[in-house]
Amino acid sequence: MTTILITGSNQGIGLGIVEQVSKRSDVRHIFATVRDPESAACADLKRMASSSSNIHIIQLTLDEQSAAVSQIQLACADV
Repeated sequence: MTTILITGSNQGIGLGIVEQVSKRSDVRHIFATVRDPESAACADLKRMASSSSNIHIIQLTLDEQSAAVSQIQLACADV
C-alpha cells in the first residue's frame, strides 16, 4: 500500500490531487498538509476527509515540522 504526502492541500492543485488520489484503491494514507487546519479555506478538504478514512489533515509550517512528523508516524503505526 502507498502513503502520499501532499502540501498545500486546502485549495487549488493540492486539493485536486487529494481528490484524485483518494479514489485510488492502492493508497493507504494520504497526508494532506495545510498551514491552518481550522481556517475556512479548509472546508472542502475537511468534507473530503470526513468521507474517506485514509485522508489525514496535518498542520505543516516551517516552524512545526516535528509535530507534523509525529502525527504521520502515529497514523502509520497501524501498518
